[in-house]
Amino acid sequence: MSPNSLYGDLKGNAIVEFYNTKKKFYFIWFPFMLYNVVVGQRYINAVYRCFTFEPESRLACEIILNPNDKGIIGNLFNKKNYKIDEFSGAIYKVKPDFLKQLQQFHKYN
Repeated sequence: MSPNSLYGDLKGNAIVEFYNTKKKFYFIWFPFMLYNVVVGQRYINAVYRCFTFEPESRLACEIILNPNDKGIIGNLFNKKNYKIDEFSGAIYKVKPDFLKQLQQFHKYN
């Protein structure tokens, strides 16, 4: 929390199963910032990174939100120009050990 913003994250994660292939994709959600809590027009901005993975094919996708942002928390006296429409990412073929780590994180988050 800062004087005019709040940081939060979603608890629990989603699983999407496709009807025709029966493949399951697991999602680990991103944290978010709520800006202008006290003064100004309120808005929410997703920050940092999120993951989705499919264990059967050992594919993982990392999405980095606001990749050029040097820091996410400002204050009343230091206005930053946040761009809320930037992201980057990649799809990786991952090793089984990394996939196990993602599955454990998904299970306990």
